[in-house]
Amino acid sequence: MKTSVALPVRLSLSVSMALAALLVISLWQSSCQNRPAIAHVYNCRDRVPDVDGGATNGVVQDTVVVCGGQKLDWKEKHNEDWEVEFTSSPFEQGEKKIKKGGGPHSNVKHLADDTAFKYSITVNGQKHDPQIIIMGGT
Repeated sequence: MKTSVALPVRLSLSVSMALAALLVISLWQSSCQNRPAIAHVYNCRDRVPDVDGGATNGVVQDTVVVCGGQKLDWKEKHNEDWEVEFTSSPFEQGEKKIKKGGGPHSNVKHLADDTAFKYSITVNGQKHDPQIIIMGGT
């Protein structure tokens, strides 16, 4: 009699564990299927902020977002004199100052996380403080 009583308990426990596992798996799969797909897509390309002495921050774009490996060059809208200076360089070669007509500079660094870089731009003698954000993981 012990054998017949112990056997149903073991089967019952095994069947219960198997059913519980199936339930958990099916709930997990259905929850993933019902979740909306979240895809963060950003158009990674070179950026050219427009220098504008009449703009509030010295540039038309208050904040510039760029991906690692892309180029970043400023251009003046109305032949303004300008100079950009970074607190810490976002560029692969470490440039901190970029001047009008200063020639090409290196690509933006590849970073693991999105990072904001504080910089100032002096346009026709007036200093402004916009920022650059580098998208990480690219």
